[in-house]
Amino acid sequence: MNRIFIINPKSGSGVSSQQLNSLRERFRCMLGSFDYVLTTSAQDVETQTRASLRAGADQIIVLGGDGTLNWAINGFFEK
Repeated sequence: MNRIFIINPKSGSGVSSQQLNSLRERFRCMLGSFDYVLTTSAQDVETQTRASLRAGADQIIVLGGDGTLNWAINGFFEK
């Protein structure tokens, strides 16, 4: 399965690198292998979601808040 996590590192007042490493390891133990992308802006969430879909992602998991999820959903639709 081609699984990707799209992570907004600024969500929740920012995710430290230590927290990020812990999250990645926890998810890897639960779900197996995956790729991930750290986003740099709201538009980047949309861009990365769209690129992941075009690259054949079977599953996209979004880590962030309401805004991050909204931008990811927008990435499922062409403008």
